[in-house]
Amino acid sequence: FFFQAEDGIRDYKVTGVQTCALPISRMKILKEKSMAMYRRALDSGLTEDASVYLGIAECHLIDGENDKAMKVIEDGKRVCMPPTMPLYFRSIESLIDRREFALCKESLLEMDESLRAEIVGLPYDLQSLYTRTSRQIWAKYYIALGDYEKAAKYLLDVVASEKELSANDRANLIITLAECYMRVGQYDRAVGAYEEALILVPSNDEFRRGLAESLANSNRVSESITTLNSLQAKTGKDLIRTCELILRKQSEGVPTPSNWLMFDEQLEQARRLASTRSEEHTSELQS
Repeated sequence: FFFQAEDGIRDYKVTGVQTCALPISRMKILKEKSMAMYRRALDSGLTEDASVYLGIAECHLIDGENDKAMKVIEDGKRVCMPPTMPLYFRSIESLIDRREFALCKESLLEMDESLRAEIVGLPYDLQSLYTRTSRQIWAKYYIALGDYEKAAKYLLDVVASEKELSANDRANLIITLAECYMRVGQYDRAVGAYEEALILVPSNDEFRRGLAESLANSNRVSESITTLNSLQAKTGKDLIRTCELILRKQSEGVPTPSNWLMFDEQLEQARRLASTRSEEHTSELQS
């Protein structure tokens, strides 16, 4: 199970063996070498190290051998010294991906029980990391089920309690929360979440697009148009969406010449952009 870090992707508790083997295990072409390294780690006495079992499981998952991977993880849960939480996280993620929700719920409850047993003896940073990750796993489970209200409760708990996350990590959490609010029609709360994420990462146009849609759904059409106009890199879809919102604004209130002028400008930009891309595509085919 990996976590996004400001300096790239890292795993939860890197050992000397993992530092070499985990990047390799992500590449199918070198999977056999990675598996051999983990097997040697077991032979050398690392039989109670959860990271070794997790690495072997990842190699099996690369080959689509889900049953073998789950068996390795279950073996690791039985014999490994704490912390074993990453084994739970990975197995539950796999169950969610395969939509085995009955088994997933059992594993989530088992995860919570193990977390309560292990957390006391862990350093503060790992306590925080595993607690946060367990809540995110629950949220992912409920999102997969389509229960966005319950997912939002877990995500809101993480956002409220985790003040030490990097700006990017915190913003991504808030965006997932905003998307849950959108799914259940809580558009005003979605607006607030998108705005909070943009304070953390002001340059993110995807966040700004989400804010525009939540504003439109909240009947704040003028603000939605303004938000789309503030995009740093507009696409044809953005320009057409702006035109749609202008038409909506004109039909709902007193039409104004300035709005029709904006409509014409946006439509012309979309036409030019489509023409340019068509020419580029034709040039690529000819070359």
